[in-house]
Amino acid sequence: MPVRSLGAVVPENAIRFLGHDTHSHDEPHLIYVVSGTAHVVVDGTELTLRRREALWLAPHVPHAVTMSDDGMVLGPLLDHADSPPQRARPLGVVPALVEVMTTVLGAAPSTAEQVAPFRGAIGGILRRVGGEVFRVA
Repeated sequence: MPVRSLGAVVPENAIRFLGHDTHSHDEPHLIYVVSGTAHVVVDGTELTLRRREALWLAPHVPHAVTMSDDGMVLGPLLDHADSPPQRARPLGVVPALVEVMTTVLGAAPSTAEQVAPFRGAIGGILRRVGGEVFRVA
């Protein structure tokens, strides 16, 4: 069964497979590509994210997502203390983040109490990778 068809099995989570129109969140937000390709429009610029890549968004940043037929993204909201240093920060593949997001899929936390440790782990990773990036010659 194709990934897109499997996404319809749990209708309340189908947005993870189908994408969504422009909106924003009051909290910092992470867009993490589980499979396929995601096209994210932020501030009028389209970014392409591939499997295991992530985009870290500040609060109130309007964004829209469309995905390939085999695509799925997770979009955890974060604590306010875990805002990126700019409006939108592409992260590429961060191995520690891949590990936590894979665990999120397996654990499937559903209550605020269950989500909290995962949100804390994601925030800790983002704080470590969130510093300014300097090109080394």
